Amino acid sequence: MKRNGGTSEASQRRNWICGVWQRVVSVRVISFVEALVVLALAFHGQALAAATCVVPPASQISWWTGDVDATDLYGVNNPSAVSAVTLVPAKVSDGFKLGKGGHIDIPASPTLANQKFTWNAWVEPAGPGPNDDNFGSIIIDQHIDNTDSSVELAWRATDNRFLFIFGNVESEIIASSDAFPIGAFYLVTATYDGATFRLYVNGVLEGSFAEAKKIAYSSRTWEIGSTDAVVRAQGLPRTWNGVIDEVEAFKVALSASQIQSIFKAGSTGKCKTPVIVTPSTEKFAAQTVGTADPSKVVTIVNNRNLTLTIDPFTFTGADPLDFVDSSTTCGSTLGARKSCKVDVTFTPKQTGSRSAVLNVTDSDAGSPQMVSLSGVGLDNGPKVTLSPASLAFACVIIFPSLCVCSPPRTTTLTNVGQTPLDITDITITGPFSQRNDCPASVAAGQSCTLTVSWLRARGGGELSVSDDGSGSPQTVSLSGFLMCHP
Repeated sequence: MKRNGGTSEASQRRNWICGVWQRVVSVRVISFVEALVVLALAFHGQALAAATCVVPPASQISWWTGDVDATDLYGVNNPSAVSAVTLVPAKVSDGFKLGKGGHIDIPASPTLANQKFTWNAWVEPAGPGPNDDNFGSIIIDQHIDNTDSSVELAWRATDNRFLFIFGNVESEIIASSDAFPIGAFYLVTATYDGATFRLYVNGVLEGSFAEAKKIAYSSRTWEIGSTDAVVRAQGLPRTWNGVIDEVEAFKVALSASQIQSIFKAGSTGKCKTPVIVTPSTEKFAAQTVGTADPSKVVTIVNNRNLTLTIDPFTFTGADPLDFVDSSTTCGSTLGARKSCKVDVTFTPKQTGSRSAVLNVTDSDAGSPQMVSLSGVGLDNGPKVTLSPASLAFACVIIFPSLCVCSPPRTTTLTNVGQTPLDITDITITGPFSQRNDCPASVAAGQSCTLTVSWLRARGGGELSVSDDGSGSPQTVSLSGFLMCHP
């Protein structure tokens, strides 16, 4: 698939909008206002779909976000020297822009000397750097000597291609199959799984190199945006011209789907809060009152290299007793970069909409983290309808002197619930009597008839059915109007 060097996020969004517009107007002839509304809703939906950050995997070792400074978010591999680096707007918040002689030196560390790895960064090339040749400008690098690198990611302006070097600079190198011109951000990823080196750009595999070997690492510094001090002194700084953002190191080879998820998160990026609780909302299926719904899982991630203290979970909100933490793998502490799970069960106490909040209270400054919970309680037991719900009787004079009275009238009892209805009593008040063909137990969906007779006296009354259905007793209002005696 030819990408012509890739497209910017803005270009991709314009193409997407055009596609939505074409689909809208091709379906039927609509007004301009209608079309704008549909397009706005579609765009809003796309924005919402992209708004969730990606939870960092536990295999992530270091993360130089560039949001505040050049330090490692996890504090494992902080720079030993930073020079001529400014923070500028980037793909995810801010990123690094290096000036003349700029560098970010990171000491060699066993945590970065992995035999399986992933290195990842968002970069925006702005043109050639000070060394405009086949090896271009550095994104990430650790040199071994003048001809070998442990890991090196670069971009060259001579043909707009990304490079992944994993040993000898002449023979152990992958160049991206596509060209990626200046003026756009690209997610560049290098992985090694012990057998194959792979280079991805924007989550798409751009090249691979099959080789099983022990990767050599040196005592020289890792670099973001330039070569190390030894090579810089030789006049080959290879300083990055543009912006570098979200530099990440992992101790495993991320899968293609994991890389794609980072790319699709776009400017939202990965979750950076010290404690991540996911999902932030949980909707349960409608459930019969008093019956437990299958539990749903909430995951708690300690996103820092410090032990987290966790208090017992609590529920607040409108209906806190409808929800319970039925089981959990979380203890009173959660180790650095570890995660645990809690199963939440919904058992509605009443019918209708039910809601609560799960509170995760811990030692983080942002505590408590909250999860919104919701569900619906259903009444699936026996339920009675009486139709009609009122009966009127009368004796009236028909001209000139004939007195006519109402005959007996009926109402129908129906069990519209899901289980049998047990009738305990049927009573009547006022100048009325009743007879019925209702059994002691009326099956779900079945009906019976109650017949009411009027005793031809003034006054009202009530027919009442007592049972185990909701709303018991159910009643039928009765009235009698006496104008004459037959």
